[in-house]
Amino acid sequence: MKDIFRIKSIHLFTIKGIPVLINPTWILVFLLIISSVFLNVFPEIYPGGNTFVWLLQSIFFVIVFFTTLLSHELAHSLVARRLGIDVMNITLHLFGGTARILREPKKPLDEAKMAIAGPLTSFLISLIFYGFYLFFHRISISSAEVLYLLSLGNFGVAIFNLIPAFPLDGGRLLRSLIWKFTKNRIKATIFASNVSSFLAIALFLFGIYFGLNISGDGFWFSLIAAAIFGLSREAIPVAFQSEILEKKISEVIDIENLIINGSVYYYDLDYFSAVEITPETLIYDVLNLLRKENPSIVKLKTKEGDFFISPSYLYDKIFEVIEKARDIIK
Repeated sequence: MKDIFRIKSIHLFTIKGIPVLINPTWILVFLLIISSVFLNVFPEIYPGGNTFVWLLQSIFFVIVFFTTLLSHELAHSLVARRLGIDVMNITLHLFGGTARILREPKKPLDEAKMAIAGPLTSFLISLIFYGFYLFFHRISISSAEVLYLLSLGNFGVAIFNLIPAFPLDGGRLLRSLIWKFTKNRIKATIFASNVSSFLAIALFLFGIYFGLNISGDGFWFSLIAAAIFGLSREAIPVAFQSEILEKKISEVIDIENLIINGSVYYYDLDYFSAVEITPETLIYDVLNLLRKENPSIVKLKTKEGDFFISPSYLYDKIFEVIEKARDIIK
């Protein structure tokens, strides 16, 4: 998935080998939630309290809440890695967070496992906070209300993500179910995307109505709906591109033409940093090799002999194919 609004994200730290990034749009929602909690929540929970203390409590509350959102995305990522799927990063942004994987699951069950991991984690966190709330509330500690809010927030995150709108977790569960019956990931993606688009339009209109007639907060629903609609439509070309990644080089690239017309060298360049591929190597594995090794040259081993190709030329040919994925896969 592309960065929200195509704004470059900033690396924050790495956890379990997975880089955690923050998109600048995250700052907006961070400030909005702080102001909402500061102005509306803590004055009710702690009437007559100190304004500066309210502000510090609001900042702490939002930091803890976003930490739980990170746990939600980390759960997706760890399950993906256990299934042999590389995770590029986790990005926190305006609408929460996204775990960016480098390839789609190969089986519907794998898709379902990855999708359900996030909501289950949020439900578990909600239950833990609620347990703490009950304990501290019983002994009349005022901070118990904050624990209740964190429990409620995580419960809301879990429920929202289970909405059957792709690429939310519920939408991925829907796709895995359709995929199971159709045996076709692309058809399942198109179906899930169309359902998501319909739900996004409905949510957008509801947000407009709510915002105009009940509360200005309703416009947030419309903003989220617009993002879901855009991402759900983007899911279809991404599905075709994912199919290309699972193809062998020889299935989508004319090797003979590549050798004749490409940046090919016929003499041994082993003394350069090189990676070795064959016409049977999957496109995904080629891109992964190029990304991880950053070689000076690529050795292509064929029945006719070894050829040395410029990595940049090979990149160009592969992405040319990826861009035409929908035309190639019928």
